[in-house]
Amino acid sequence: MEEVEMGRRKQRVYEARFKEAAVRRMLNGESIMRLSREFDVARAVLYRWRDTYRAEGLAGLARRRGRPRPDQQAVSLKSYDPAAERIADLERLVGRQAAELDFFERAFDALELAKPNSAAGSASGSTR
Repeated sequence: MEEVEMGRRKQRVYEARFKEAAVRRMLNGESIMRLSREFDVARAVLYRWRDTYRAEGLAGLARRRGRPRPDQQAVSLKSYDPAAERIADLERLVGRQAAELDFFERAFDALELAKPNSAAGSASGSTR
């Protein structure tokens, strides 16, 4: 990350690989709030990166914001890859399912801990 002077404020510039890592973790179902805090990036920026990645892939993340210079070729939406979109959808689904499995495993463990111990015997049992 580097900071670039833009008028009165500095704008942070991130490498495409950094953005891609954040987006992949988002698509795998990680919490946006947690990623925002971890990377010190606004949630809106993370969502913008995700949308750009879906529309244009890694090339979109590598592109600087703003109007392209005359010597740069603009990325067209014709490069849209339905297979990449399908892969992204499946990655999101796997991430959600992993989160659900983790939730149910923790809930099951909590129930197992709350279950009375059957080996100890019951207090209301009769004696002969």
